[in-house]
Amino acid sequence: MFKTSTQFLQQFTRLFSSASNMPVLEATIARHIKTQPLKGCGILCIQHSLETMVPVIEGLKQLGAEDIFVMGKQYSESSKVAETLKKMIGIRYRQQSNQAALGQFIPTFQRNSALLWHDLESAIASQKELQPKIKKILVLDHGGYATQMIPDFNAFPVIMIEKTTSGISRKDSSYLPFPRIEMATAAVKKTLESPAIAMAVTDKLSRELLPEIYKSGLVCSVIGYGSIGAAITQHLILLGHKVFVYDVDAEKTRKLPKGAQRLVDFTPAIAYSNVIFGCTGKDISEKLEIFDYAPSQKILVSCSSDDVEFQSLLRHIQVKMGNRLSSPTKDIEYHNAIGGSIKILRGGFPVNFDNSLESVPAQYIQLTRSLLIAACVQAAAYNNLTPPSFTVMLDPQEQLIIARDFVEFLKEHASDYPGLAEFDKLFSRRDNVCLDWIIDHSGGVVDKGYDKEAGLVLE
Repeated sequence: MFKTSTQFLQQFTRLFSSASNMPVLEATIARHIKTQPLKGCGILCIQHSLETMVPVIEGLKQLGAEDIFVMGKQYSESSKVAETLKKMIGIRYRQQSNQAALGQFIPTFQRNSALLWHDLESAIASQKELQPKIKKILVLDHGGYATQMIPDFNAFPVIMIEKTTSGISRKDSSYLPFPRIEMATAAVKKTLESPAIAMAVTDKLSRELLPEIYKSGLVCSVIGYGSIGAAITQHLILLGHKVFVYDVDAEKTRKLPKGAQRLVDFTPAIAYSNVIFGCTGKDISEKLEIFDYAPSQKILVSCSSDDVEFQSLLRHIQVKMGNRLSSPTKDIEYHNAIGGSIKILRGGFPVNFDNSLESVPAQYIQLTRSLLIAACVQAAAYNNLTPPSFTVMLDPQEQLIIARDFVEFLKEHASDYPGLAEFDKLFSRRDNVCLDWIIDHSGGVVDKGYDKEAGLVLE
């Protein structure tokens, strides 16, 4: 089924042990390696520094990338991975500086993102051998930080790839002076990745943070019913918990799985629940009085990016506590105005990250890593650079190939993956039917190669 680059596999196996669990990624790289599609591209990458990113970075190099500038996120960074990346030829790695207070990850990371751009500009200016090699800059963004902090940079064309929905929904990203590949809203990513994230969250809770999650009878609220919120809801129901669901877009919650109860107001979700899962990618704690007068014990769990989900509450607690931050990822226990106990797991950062080698098993997250490689290949070939540019859909044909490879892998190696039977049925249909579905459920404008009206794939 998979065509593998032997050189790539050997290199990855030498660095880490999970190479055999990522044949979909290997196949994606092998499919493009002969044409060297990234030749002439410099890459600026903001990404969780985890074990499975090492083969992605190595793959980008094997596909021809000239120089790669990488920065991880403090709350997720594996020190082993960071040290490995620092030693790789052609990689320039920037360590994120520490944040000084609760709820201050974003301004700290913004400053670091600006410094990463400075690293790239300085390297190009000081190393004359890079100047003729680099023809285009690919920016692999994670949360919109690189997009927001981009300097007045006219030396090369810039193409963005956004990997998170929070990055796409940022207010300052509505106008872009450059194209952006919308990886975050790719149908295959939203559909196939979400069960893996849900399992990672509940597994982390059960093993380290909240062991009682595997005992039925908790009252849980899921705030935000996107792909991750829906997967979390389904998993909590399977574990036997009572689940309330709220989304600011009421249409999303009109059809819920059996066992979930729809809420049309945010306040009861906080008042009546033992555990609140934030899955919005936005600050859900802006109305502080809801939390400050919430009765009984509450446990807050972030399932999105950075510390944004409970940001206002974190800053409120920082003012009340007044002490300097010792560790941004420690659990925070706080007693509110009426004596109610509020516990924020991992300092409000996503609970599936704990600075270990990986947050999601390699055999599952290989889907996301493969889509990132596909997005880079697409971005390198994209030439419609006249501003204002529009957002571009991740290539539907690449999405389909990767989806089918991933489903075949799951059928052979992980047959208990949630929803696998439905996914197999979905992607076993005729090519054109699958491509229609992918286009209908992905964000961005179709780049090229597919004429939906004609109902055929164009070569």
